[in-house]
Parts: sequence; structure tokens; C-alpha cells
Amino acid sequence: MEHYETDEQRGEAFKNWLLKNSGVVLLGVAIGIGGIYASNHFRDKNTKSASLNGEVFGQLLKASEQNDSSKMDQLAASFKNTKDDAGYWDLTQLNLAKLKLEQGHLGDAIVTLKALASGSVDTSIQALAQYRIGLIYFEQNKAVEALSSLSLINVKSFQGIRKELEGDIYLSQAKVTEAIDAFKMAKNLGNTSALLKIKFANLGLDFLENDNKIVLSE
Repeated sequence: MEHYETDEQRGEAFKNWLLKNSGVVLLGVAIGIGGIYASNHFRDKNTKSASLNGEVFGQLLKASEQNDSSKMDQLAASFKNTKDDAGYWDLTQLNLAKLKLEQGHLGDAIVTLKALASGSVDTSIQALAQYRIGLIYFEQNKAVEALSSLSLINVKSFQGIRKELEGDIYLSQAKVTEAIDAFKMAKNLGNTSALLKIKFANLGLDFLENDNKIVLSE
């Protein structure tokens, strides 16, 4: 990254680079994580007997493939969030939020994800929902709301990507020192993504420099 006189100029330049080069990547990461958890849950559910929710979920997937938002809303509203079928409910909300996001209805996507974060019994799903909420708020230039959502993530495996996104948010505010600290913590928490390495390079940081590795308790 070329030289800039102030942190404000440097932060604004990096934000422009980030939005130009990695916005889609960040969104893809979030959706990709959701796909991993979704497939795991669905495999678990396939080992159990079919239920009414299972039938509804099949209809919902079909509506999702057809980009039928109104049908998905109708099916999601009829879905029962029960202990036995909690996985189906989680996947319903994830797919509904994904469709809302793809259609540009960011506010509706946030509402769905907040319901998922508060209603799911799976801590990984809760963390995924909070991460996506933070990502959407960041896209909307709502830094305070984005950081607030990310602060609710307590799952160990999400801390690396959480801190990376926090670094992106700080840079968008021209808070370069805070951003560097967040990126370094992301690395120390095990985040070794190619995108994070690019951010290190653009900030003039050595990704291979030894730092004290952070170990989180379970």
C-alpha cells in the first residue's frame, strides 16, 4: 500500500481496497461456513425418522432454489422450533436469511439472523448468525452495531475470523492501531487465511513474525 500522511487517509484507502477486492470473499466465507454447518446438521437429521418439519424443510429448499421469497416466508412461519427438530429450524432460518441477503433485503436478513441467534440451541449456529449480522452491518457502514454483534460470539472456533472482521471494521474507521491489534490477534488465534496475509502485507506487517499464541479455554 502506498504512503499516506495520516491514519485517516490510510484507513480510508484500505477500506476502499477491501470493499473492492474482498467484499465478495467475506460474504462467501460466511455463506461457506453456513454450508458446512448446514450439511453436517442435515446428515445428522437424515439418520432419524422423517417428521413434519422434515417435509416442510424439503419444500423450503425447493422454494429457495426457485428464489421464491414469499413461499419461503410462508413455510418458515409455519415451522416448529422443537427440541427434536431444532436442526431443521436452524437450517430454515439460515436459508431464509441467505435468500434475503442475495435479494438485497439486508434488514430482513438481519431480523432472521437475530431470531436464529436467540432461538437456536446450537452454539456454533448462534456464533455463525452473529458473525453474519456483523458482516451485514459492516456492509451498511454501521461499525458500532457490527462490533456489538461480533462481541457476542463466544465459540472458540469463530474467534479467528471474528477478530479479522473486527480489524476490517476498525480500518474503515481509520483506527489503524486497533485494526493491527485485531489482525495480529486473529493470526494468533489460528486464522491463517490468504486474505488475512494480504491485509498484513498491505499494512507493512510481517505475517511470519513470532507473536505469543493465544490459547482460549473451552
